[in-house]
Amino acid sequence: MACSFPPAERRLLQGTALMAMLALMLLLAWNLLDPLPPAWDEAQHLLLAQQYGDLWQRWQLSDDWWRQWVFLSQRYPPLTYWLSLVISSWSTFDRAGGQLINLLLLGILAGVTQRLGAVGWNPTVGWLAAGLLLLYPGITGISHVYMTDLTLCVGVALAFWASLVYWTQPSGLPALMLGISLGLVLLAKWNGVLFLVFPLGALLLRGLIQKRWRVLLHLGLTGITAFLICFPWYGPNWLFVISNGFNYAATTHYYITCATGSWCWWTTYLRWLPLQMSWGLCLLPLLSLIPLPPSGIRNWRHHIPCGSVGLAVGLTYVSGYLIYTLIGIKDPRFTLPLLPLLAVLSAVGIQHLWRQWWHPFKLGWVLLMLAFMALIQASQPLTPGASSLGEAISQQTRGYHPQRDLQQWLATLTEAESWLRSTVGVIPNLPLLSSETLTYLARIQSLPLVFVPAGQVTSAEQQERLQLEFNLLDQFLHHSGEDLGKVGPYGPAKSFILESLQTSDLWTVSSETPVSVLGRLQVFRRQHPPIQVEMADPQSEVTLESIQLVQGCEILTQSCEQASPWFWQLEWQGSSTDLANTVVWLEVETPTGDLEGQADHLLASGQLRSPQVSPLKVTEWLDGTLDLPAGSHVIQIRWQSDPNQPLRTERIKVQIPDALHAGVSLLPQPNAPLQRMAAAAEQGDLDQLSSHLSLWTTLRHTPVLLDPQLDLTVRLLSQRLQEAEADQLLNDQISLHYQLAMIAVARMDASTAQDHFLTLTQIQPENHWNPAFLAFLRLLFTHEVQDLGQELQSLLYPFVERGELCAAKDSSDHCELLRRWQLIPSATTP
Repeated sequence: MACSFPPAERRLLQGTALMAMLALMLLLAWNLLDPLPPAWDEAQHLLLAQQYGDLWQRWQLSDDWWRQWVFLSQRYPPLTYWLSLVISSWSTFDRAGGQLINLLLLGILAGVTQRLGAVGWNPTVGWLAAGLLLLYPGITGISHVYMTDLTLCVGVALAFWASLVYWTQPSGLPALMLGISLGLVLLAKWNGVLFLVFPLGALLLRGLIQKRWRVLLHLGLTGITAFLICFPWYGPNWLFVISNGFNYAATTHYYITCATGSWCWWTTYLRWLPLQMSWGLCLLPLLSLIPLPPSGIRNWRHHIPCGSVGLAVGLTYVSGYLIYTLIGIKDPRFTLPLLPLLAVLSAVGIQHLWRQWWHPFKLGWVLLMLAFMALIQASQPLTPGASSLGEAISQQTRGYHPQRDLQQWLATLTEAESWLRSTVGVIPNLPLLSSETLTYLARIQSLPLVFVPAGQVTSAEQQERLQLEFNLLDQFLHHSGEDLGKVGPYGPAKSFILESLQTSDLWTVSSETPVSVLGRLQVFRRQHPPIQVEMADPQSEVTLESIQLVQGCEILTQSCEQASPWFWQLEWQGSSTDLANTVVWLEVETPTGDLEGQADHLLASGQLRSPQVSPLKVTEWLDGTLDLPAGSHVIQIRWQSDPNQPLRTERIKVQIPDALHAGVSLLPQPNAPLQRMAAAAEQGDLDQLSSHLSLWTTLRHTPVLLDPQLDLTVRLLSQRLQEAEADQLLNDQISLHYQLAMIAVARMDASTAQDHFLTLTQIQPENHWNPAFLAFLRLLFTHEVQDLGQELQSLLYPFVERGELCAAKDSSDHCELLRRWQLIPSATTP
């Protein structure tokens, strides 16, 4: 049934609708004109949406695909990315695509706000609240960028509406709606449930006080529904959610913080209301508290326009405000889900004035002025990586377009090496010059470039990890200015990297290009590219054309009078597809067949790509990591492009004139952190294990879960493992099992990792860390627990053995409890 409004209210709603339409038109203009690229979080969200779209295009009914789908986003709940599949699954997802999704979400948010006002009061309040919401700069600001906050606003508004419906009409359907809303909130942003503490608590408390058991059953239905919706993601990722929550404080340098208990601490979100609602509209919610009649102060609660429902809405806002105030990290985006409540309260107050207190004509002009004030303040960014509408218009008229300039510059980086992937370490962390922004811009152009943050360590004294960055990364990027941006505790390490690059003989500035306001961008590359690719004659299969020793001075522009390292120079030919999938096993033997060393690797370090099938010649230089005496040696090289085909083998005799000692690293060694991870796991060094795992997964061209190169690495290691088992080389077996287990852990393949650790417990029974890792996987991931007590003992014993948990003389309560439960040895046990 169509709603009928009194003529005066109809004019009020028409004026509000006109202002809301103007706000939407300004938002559309802002979306079209903003010349800045996405920065930091927004670029990261866009990249995740692209990855989900790519994965959806490869959909298949398999455990591997489902594991990738579930674990692809371990930090952010994935509802926003799932909603974006309508675009990302069939085209490259960019900010424009995200803005289209936002317009859809904005329409849903306005509709839910209308229903919230209509259920609590009347349709006029609902439509007026929806129009006011579209005027809020905070709502239009978050609709301009692709973040998870707008999805959260929709989910929280749905939960507010469902809880209000259930409060007024308790039944199964509203309870089911509330459960669906709660599940969506958790899938949008886990901390969004904090906004629902008061409404959910009030419903539960009313059911307990009034002993209405049906209400408790309904709330049980709500909880079960929410659980079923969010469990497919939270079930596998709950441990990462908790870990990310504890590590949240590490990101404080990105946000605004205040001293606990200070005036700034208590009033931050109150002072941000003009930014979220505009100066003209931020006081309107107070109109709902003006009593009617004015003399009725004694019975104020019964005469205020908002009534008891309005008080409940107000208390919901206050509870959300206080809870988020108690969180030390603050941002204007964090309390945006509360704005629909303020819009409804504002609408109640305006309707009250319109009907009772003021001449509609005069009030209409006042409201029109306030709405224009809101429109003037609209199109203001809440996040980095966006200009205001006024700035965007000015920049467009001046021909200032940073995103276009950056895209053109990025295209020049791959002109000389179009067949190779390249991973670039970004030293500064600026809105326009961050690893997330540059990777996003490269991705929408289909460029083989990935940018990662360089120097993400808390001290420049951690030489080992920084040296791994020099070894793993192909290029480094800096700019001519001194500002490193928001680097927090990583400043010393970044400065150390920059100084090392500027003074090293192995790195040189390959280009300095002016780009808009960023100044001159400096790209550091190796003095000699470790891989060279050129077109060649067609070949039916991958062939090894030559292998020879080359002195480093010949390729590193050094004087040969100085001590210079030696390199193995290998030349390959074949189709680009076959070369990109080739695994190489290289062994150095004495003439009598004794093994002297190995240099297994993926051809071209796995950096070769094949956008189209073409015959190529690839030359690569392996660093002299093997200490070899002078004299005759035999090089045996085996390679394989197709796992279904037999290995090809060549044996070559070489003569080394002088002793060959380990030299500098020329060819990137992508598996170096993997080998160190394996060593750390064997020794139970959890800090080093975590550090190298983070480094190995971060400094990669492709996310670990989606990286096909890891399949080649598994092939390479599995072949060596088979040979080590056949030759009964126990130490090699142990090392290879650890490496394969670490790959499985990184890929979230818990069952494969469990198999490797189970084997390790059998071939290395003296190492108590293997049962501990095995118990950890069984308890938290595979859930294949047969004896809970035994698993817990295995998990805790290495820490007790090393004195990190409940030493023999420790008689604290928790240690005595663990001993009573026989989970750790008793204090008298030697």
